[in-house]
Amino acid sequence: MKTKSTKMRAALGIRNDRTAEVQARAKAIYDAMSADPVTYAAPDPPLSELRALMNGLAAMQMRMPERTLGLAAARDRWRDRVVRAWSGTARTCRGSPTANRRTRARSS
Repeated sequence: MKTKSTKMRAALGIRNDRTAEVQARAKAIYDAMSADPVTYAAPDPPLSELRALMNGLAAMQMRMPERTLGLAAARDRWRDRVVRAWSGTARTCRGSPTANRRTRARSS
């Protein structure tokens, strides 16, 4: 069974094992939403929470050269949290695939 974050990654064309892609996409989403506070006045979760998760993922990624036991798994959990957070913010975006599906379903 696929989780919501896996489905969101697939919709955005991001592979599970590429942390750099997740970081770049999260930064793009954060930058776009923070640049337009009128449209995204109250995203869920708040942009500050998304930013904190992004910082946590970046910190874990920077520690990867240490090759400590369990570090990759911890980094992967942070990556999943970031993806789940932006899948929540995607619901507040008017142009998100999920919002478009719901709009089409109501109009038919």
